[in-house]
Amino acid sequence: MRYRWFVLALVILIPVGVVLIGPYGGYSWPPPTVPHGNPSETGEEALGVIQAVSDLSNQDYVVVRNAIRQLRRSIYAPNIYVAIYPLMDVLGNVGRFHDSHTRGMAANALVRIGVAIKGQRGNQAIEYVINELEEGPTDTVRASCAYALGLSGREIALDSLISANEDDPSPVVRETACEALMMLTNGRYYSEDCHYGDEEEAGGIVTTFSSGGDVRTMESGKVDELRWLKTHLLVPLDILLSEDETGSGDAE
Repeated sequence: MRYRWFVLALVILIPVGVVLIGPYGGYSWPPPTVPHGNPSETGEEALGVIQAVSDLSNQDYVVVRNAIRQLRRSIYAPNIYVAIYPLMDVLGNVGRFHDSHTRGMAANALVRIGVAIKGQRGNQAIEYVINELEEGPTDTVRASCAYALGLSGREIALDSLISANEDDPSPVVRETACEALMMLTNGRYYSEDCHYGDEEEAGGIVTTFSSGGDVRTMESGKVDELRWLKTHLLVPLDILLSEDETGSGDAE
């Protein structure tokens, strides 16, 4: 008889205990989850962010570029927000002499981080890239900012990209801003100088592309100059995508 009461007590108490403290002994249900990987992986990722942020102040541009690559691979690390201001310094070339390509990489990293963490900090990162697009003195850096914003999917970049496409004095910036507008709007943006096909075809699958900076409308010398600038100084989409898959990519 006592045995039966003991079994009955266990049958009642065990479910009650599971509800109250959870199956893992915690005081909440469900138990908290690690934001990215297991605890050891998250710790390693956070340490990698700290090291990369430190490397951003290195005098060697190769070290700085590798640090930016590391940060772009770690956008979901719990402490990735600490990289925002150092990356702003690289993009804005604060007190240093970063080359245009490295600064363009910083723009891309800021946009990726801004999209990943969202909130006020995320918006701040994206807005800094927008400001560089609007006011930056270097056309190739402005073009890299435009391209990164096109990949962001954020509507807050739309007005600045439209202004860059219409009013920027550099043909490479106008052309890249047009490409960014196409990416940002999934091909639906239409203006006289930037559109897919005609107005009725905008947003559909078409085969013609027209832009105020289209190489087909330029003199032959400008065609070669634009192609060289876009090939050598910007951060092309195929390089960015391949880097995500392989962990390497940007040509030095």
